[in-house]
Amino acid sequence: AGTQGVVTDINEYELNLVLALKLQAELEDRGYEVLMIRTSHDVNISNIQRATMANEVNADAFIRIHANGSDNHDKQGAYTLCPQKNNPYNPEIYKDSKALATAVLDELAIATGCTKLKIWETDTMTGLNWSKVPVTLVEVGYMTNPEEDVLLSKDSYRNKITEGIANGIDLYFENKDAKYKDYYEFYDK
Repeated sequence: AGTQGVVTDINEYELNLVLALKLQAELEDRGYEVLMIRTSHDVNISNIQRATMANEVNADAFIRIHANGSDNHDKQGAYTLCPQKNNPYNPEIYKDSKALATAVLDELAIATGCTKLKIWETDTMTGLNWSKVPVTLVEVGYMTNPEEDVLLSKDSYRNKITEGIANGIDLYFENKDAKYKDYYEFYDK
């Protein structure tokens, strides 16, 4: 279920699905084949099952969309997550996942003008740990920040979010072997 908007009362799971469906349409317009984990609210799928679904189709990228919450209502901004370099579960996808997380966060911040926070590398989340394909989780903003919650409820801002994520996916694939080679060398140090 996740968090909830402090002003709008929108549930995170509702926002996530709206964004996912918008992203699906945007990516399909750009020529991508998109496989959705869910297209309605009436599902009961664990994070392990979600990762397994991406693995079974050997997805080129697995994008997980979330919104954040905090007891500190001043917190705002977006960040991405990816597996750690020395993750005991799937270190082989670290470089691609880090490059994907970097591209998506960079482009999301450019498209929306939101505060760009960080890329959180972790081995504490099953949805990342069970993935065998490049994966990132995108935290698009804080629903517990009143201003950001209102922004996240606006269709025009949602369009900017999905455009930014799609631009990041484009950038990841277009530059996987060129631009991100520098990222790979940097993160290997």
